[in-house]
Amino acid sequence: PTKNLEELRDEGIIILRGFLDDAVQEGFYEGLLAHAEGTVEVSQLAAAGCPFPAAPFPFLLYNNPTTKTGNLETPPQFALDLGQRAYDRARRESSSSNEIEIPMKTLDSCHAQVYPEGGSMAAHKDTGGTWG
Repeated sequence: PTKNLEELRDEGIIILRGFLDDAVQEGFYEGLLAHAEGTVEVSQLAAAGCPFPAAPFPFLLYNNPTTKTGNLETPPQFALDLGQRAYDRARRESSSSNEIEIPMKTLDSCHAQVYPEGGSMAAHKDTGGTWG
């Protein structure tokens, strides 16, 4: 079930409504696919569509926070920059409303995955990272 904004805030989750419009989201996704071009994962998507119809399929991995590995040698800087802008905005909005204390951080990891129509991920909590 979807939680309301108050429940999310109580859990330390900040929603940035309207941060990206539909056109920017599409361009961002296309940019992620283009940056991951030539990887095994993108080749699998191109050849067969999403091979895991009931789960998300990761296709771009850069500097995994836990393993420090990935499928890219060059950082997807546009994605890191966008993530940093979102993080900084959440930090500003949180501090201005005194809701949650968010530490200053520099983002250096990217994990992108695609979901098939109707696909979803079960509720979970990532482990192994040092923050976030």
